[in-house]
Amino acid sequence: MGTSIRTPASGRARHAVHAVNWLVAGVLWLASFAAFGWTEPTGANFNHASTGYPLTGVHAAQSCESCHIGGRMKGTPRTCESCHTAGSALSKANVVMPQKHVPAVAGCGDCHNTQSFTRTKFRHSVVSTVGCQTCHTGLAATGKTPRHVAVAAGQQCGDCHRSTTSWLPASFNHTQLAVANNCFSCHDGRHDGATGRPVTHVPGLFVVGEGINNCDTCHLDGFGFRSWTPARAHQFTNIKSQCATCHTGAFPPAVAQPRTPSHVGASPLCETCHRSTRNWLDVDLSSTGAGKAGPARAGRSAAAATVKASLLTTLPPPRHIPLAGGATCEACHRSSTNLAVAVKMNHSVVSTLDCKTCHNGAYTAQGATGALAPSANHIPYKTMLLNGSSMDCDDCHKSGAGSSWAGAMRMDHNNTLGAGAGSCKGCHQLGTPFQGNMQKQSITHQRKAPPALDCAGSGCHAPVGRSGVRFRSWG
Repeated sequence: MGTSIRTPASGRARHAVHAVNWLVAGVLWLASFAAFGWTEPTGANFNHASTGYPLTGVHAAQSCESCHIGGRMKGTPRTCESCHTAGSALSKANVVMPQKHVPAVAGCGDCHNTQSFTRTKFRHSVVSTVGCQTCHTGLAATGKTPRHVAVAAGQQCGDCHRSTTSWLPASFNHTQLAVANNCFSCHDGRHDGATGRPVTHVPGLFVVGEGINNCDTCHLDGFGFRSWTPARAHQFTNIKSQCATCHTGAFPPAVAQPRTPSHVGASPLCETCHRSTRNWLDVDLSSTGAGKAGPARAGRSAAAATVKASLLTTLPPPRHIPLAGGATCEACHRSSTNLAVAVKMNHSVVSTLDCKTCHNGAYTAQGATGALAPSANHIPYKTMLLNGSSMDCDDCHKSGAGSSWAGAMRMDHNNTLGAGAGSCKGCHQLGTPFQGNMQKQSITHQRKAPPALDCAGSGCHAPVGRSGVRFRSWG
């Protein structure tokens, strides 16, 4: 009693129940495919593009189950990110975006294709809203090299680099960070694009005690940092000694001591004689004087004497006035402090020469104070006066050598008679442009016919005619 006895009839009943359950499950499974819109592709020529998602590249070789998980067709994701992002449900063994990938703000397809992720064509337009430093860190994309110039905090690459296809050319305008007294932080020869000092640069840094510690000591901000030239070493520094540090000939434009006779045996220290840093001709050849460019030094007396003796035997420059026999430099260059401008003309040393020997326009090295020639509207005495070419300046200018041309000027007509023996009308005819206070008249002011040949003539003015006083008044 209490024991269940299995009969053949009850076993058969249970098998029937199981069969019905499997049948219902099969029907429900098939119904689920229909609910999701799936139909069995017919044949090997099924066109996947008809679904709106053509299979291209490596996608064409994948099995259906790679994307249609559990046989689910409807609702399969179509974006690259759904399958190629680490951790996504569909990523599986797919290639996923690496951690070093640039920050993505656009779809994969904007740069990649379905054949290979490595065949990219990056376009900066898809990241136009992202700052350069977001990607250009040296990990995802090229970053600043150790040779890159210093930049200010928050400065963007595009402030200097104007192209997205090449880093060069770049334009650095020096306003993007403080550069005053800080040039060497970039211009040291170790930073790309920042020119360093060439080997022929003047070694101003080695001038002791002058404080030349940066480029803009000479290359000033006033030039806008656009060009290294012009530079003004002596204008913006207080260099008055140690000239030979730069003036060796190896650092142009700092000239070296010239190989002229006046420098034979001269001191190698420029400041021994040269007083100025702007004009080499400003010199002091005295044996005891101390020039502006530096203090007196031992041996100055001997050096100055050597240079001075050499100068006195050196031929004057081509534009120097001719010297009369026995004339010396000291006659006019009375001070040894400046050979160029400290000059006072001493006419006594050229008294044996004609005025026009110097005053002919060929010797104007001293400018307005030099041996001036007659002005352009000076009376043409050489052609208008009788034997005028033999005359000299002091035939009329009687004020004395070295005085004003206008002082005590008295016209010497040199016995000009006119009408061939010189020409009166050449200067006195109305309309002539020559300077002076001579009276001028038309040649027909007395009679029109027949016209007079010249001012002086029979029936006209002296000295040929009777009217007036010879060479003094017209009458």
